[in-house]
Amino acid sequence: MNWAMSARTDGVSAQCVLLVVADTANENGVSIHADPDYLAERTRQSRATVFRRLRELEAENALVRFKRFDEHGAPIYEIRLNLAATVDYTSARAAADDPQDIGVESQIETPPESQLETPKVSPVRQAESQSCDSHKNPSKNPREESPPYPPPGGFQGEMEQRKVGAERLRQIEPLWPDPITDAHQAINVLEALSDAEWNDCLTGAKGYAKFIRERRGSGQKRSVKDFHNWARNRQWAGYLTAGKQAEVAAKRVDIAENSEEWNAWMIYYKICGRRHIPDFQVRNENGKRIANVASRWPPVGRGLEPDERKWIAIDSGTPQIAAWLRRLRELENAPISLEKRLDESHGIWISFLRVPTEWPPGKKLVPASLEDDTMIEAPS
Repeated sequence: MNWAMSARTDGVSAQCVLLVVADTANENGVSIHADPDYLAERTRQSRATVFRRLRELEAENALVRFKRFDEHGAPIYEIRLNLAATVDYTSARAAADDPQDIGVESQIETPPESQLETPKVSPVRQAESQSCDSHKNPSKNPREESPPYPPPGGFQGEMEQRKVGAERLRQIEPLWPDPITDAHQAINVLEALSDAEWNDCLTGAKGYAKFIRERRGSGQKRSVKDFHNWARNRQWAGYLTAGKQAEVAAKRVDIAENSEEWNAWMIYYKICGRRHIPDFQVRNENGKRIANVASRWPPVGRGLEPDERKWIAIDSGTPQIAAWLRRLRELENAPISLEKRLDESHGIWISFLRVPTEWPPGKKLVPASLEDDTMIEAPS
């Protein structure tokens, strides 16, 4: 509260919003009780006005907003105050239109003279004031499902904290499939993340990039996501599995010729349309051929017929070839080349894929990587 009262905003509207958020925050500046209805009721402003003030405060690096969901699917609006920042601006800054902003963007701000006649906001959970010393105050003691966050700045100081956000942005930029156009917002969000959240965000970004490359490769259209909205809405959670797979695939190991791993990779490359493991991955060492491959097991699994003369041809446009292509593309940058044959009855060329079985192998236990004996369930 002392930090919020020392802030110099453009007027009473933003100052009031900041004070109410600070009143519901714990000692680390984290609030999970300042939802839009509560802020609107406490500040005597419309929801649209509250969202405008929050965007202005976020642009000034006074706070960062996050949105997550509880076990029942209800939204939890989390706000983290940047206690290391010095908020001092004398004129209002119009926040840029943000179609993906948290909350309802299309609301029209209610004129001040008519606010007394607006419908009463929906009931909200009661967050006790900071003046209450009760240890049961939910504002000071966030619910158990809210992870313990470190202070957003505190002793680090504002400049040190900004360096953390900038360094994290430098690590994210090469992974993100689109240009990050709002670096200021991205840094604000990244520096507000705990170390555990940052690790998940980094892994999720790798999975999201893998997902986008696959969509681009199949010619599917997609909408471009702003990174700061993607991160503060915790959308990385949906890409953690794909991100971990990409991390494993990025690791490389050496395998010897005629080993079980070598034979599995040979089958994989033959299905993809190549005769063998690419020459640039193979070297001779002490009279033996060694291949440097991804540490994960090939997506074809085990137990396939190695003799390609016994394989069958699956024509394009069939569900079977679609299933095989999805399986092969589980490995990043899979080099798939379809063969072609002339259909003399119709006078057209037909693309096909030569595979050991009509459908890709079902779920079974395969090694998680070539570096250990841990077994995982292969995707169907």
